[in-house]
Amino acid sequence: MGRLLALGAKEAHRVRGDSVEDVDVRQLMVDDVVLVKPGEKIPSDGIIVEGESAVDESLVTGESLPVEKHVGDSVIGGTVNRDGVLLVRITRVGETTFLAQVVKLVEEAQASRVPIQKLADKVTAVFVPLVLLLSLVAFGVWFLFPQVMRGFIEGIVVWLPWHFPHGRLEMAMFASLATLVIACPCALGLATPTALMVGMGQAALEGILFRRGETLERLKEGNIFVFDKTGTLTKGSPRVVAFRGESLLADVALTLESVSHHPLAKAISAFFSSRGARTLLAEKIVSVSGRGMKGVIEGQEAFGGSLAFLEAFGVNIPPQLELETFLEQGTMVVGFALGKRFLGYVVLADEVREDASLLIRRLSAEGIRTVLLSGDLLSVVNSLAKEVGVDEAYGRLLPEEKLAMIRRFQKEGKKVVMVGDGINDAPALRQADVGIARGTGTDIALEAGDVVLTGHSLLLILRAREISLATFRTIRRNLFWAFGYNLLALPLALMGVMHPVVAEVAMALSSLSVVGSSLWLRYRLLKRKEKSLFF
Repeated sequence: MGRLLALGAKEAHRVRGDSVEDVDVRQLMVDDVVLVKPGEKIPSDGIIVEGESAVDESLVTGESLPVEKHVGDSVIGGTVNRDGVLLVRITRVGETTFLAQVVKLVEEAQASRVPIQKLADKVTAVFVPLVLLLSLVAFGVWFLFPQVMRGFIEGIVVWLPWHFPHGRLEMAMFASLATLVIACPCALGLATPTALMVGMGQAALEGILFRRGETLERLKEGNIFVFDKTGTLTKGSPRVVAFRGESLLADVALTLESVSHHPLAKAISAFFSSRGARTLLAEKIVSVSGRGMKGVIEGQEAFGGSLAFLEAFGVNIPPQLELETFLEQGTMVVGFALGKRFLGYVVLADEVREDASLLIRRLSAEGIRTVLLSGDLLSVVNSLAKEVGVDEAYGRLLPEEKLAMIRRFQKEGKKVVMVGDGINDAPALRQADVGIARGTGTDIALEAGDVVLTGHSLLLILRAREISLATFRTIRRNLFWAFGYNLLALPLALMGVMHPVVAEVAMALSSLSVVGSSLWLRYRLLKRKEKSLFF
């Protein structure tokens, strides 16, 4: 946690007119413009208004390579400007910044309780009164039958480095105190939270944010991983590769898609805008979730979306051989219509992420079932599934149908892990046993998933699972030691063989061993990362 807090800059160069003043970061306000020199940390979240540079986001997102940033791009406070001079307009300050939200999430997660901790708490709730009772029993037995107990001990113990007290009261106190001290449940109390703090803290430093401790436990149990397509297994930055239709197609497409934030809509509007298309007089343009756009353009109903979406509104789409070819190739086709007249279509392609196939292969090698859910045409979805090796693929799904699929898997007894971008998949992410949202510095990603990946690599999913498994192996080892220690040491104290001072030292060492085991977890995780070819 200290390393996360230390990421933020301490001072900023605030621009006021023609002058630049050095101020404490805490004095910055929204809309202030700051100068960021090469090698300096960006003081707070903002947008670049002048300059371009490569920004090192490794300490925030876990990305090892600097990211090229230009005018209009967002930057995260705490990241390092590598080689250019930037002017940044501040958009968030104080507790609203991305880094502050990350720190808050990690603190809340580390303070949360996991089911295995609740079990330990229940055991402790019984264990403490039981020890008090045993302490009283030890006192009573040694006080009432000192000679019998002494003879019993001398018959089974050859040598002790101390002498028994002579009086019956002293011997009773001796055994009773040793019982109380040796059975202190400190190690039990430390076994789980110390391991969770180390595991989730290391994950946060690598760009993996667990919102709750129980998520760390559920992730290791996941036996079916469900993926969204656009922006998850693909780069989410589709480009127009072809278009066919009437001359009016460009203007209608630009008018409808320019009001949407969907990646496909952005690609279409940017493409036709660059070709000189114009925005027509329009009203009532709305997005129909998972299907397309509709509105009124110059007095006529206009539609843009999947071909099935257009047909649902009575648009007649004439059969076209070239269109069928595009669909068979796995590209995305968006059609447009004005009134009932089909204007044409736009063909888009989205690049598959380089690490998608490796991720799926690694999950399959561990016996995990993989599923692809998408709103795209089944031909597009099947093409991607075949390319990356996903076990099952389902296309033309609406958001509510994705949600129904997650519920179906859960009814089959599966532990579902859903991976999406946090924008179009929010219902499915919330329904899944574990929702993993991919996002680089966005509020919506921080709120959408149980796990948030702030880096770009899909292999962070494997790393998150590895950290989950390693953390709970450590917790089980800690609990085994804590219980085993008490089971071995308590009888010795009851019999009076354990000196109270030795019992005190043993109790302290048992707690230290649990803490040491948890700290060793970070070393093992780092060594595993160094040896891995993938992280």
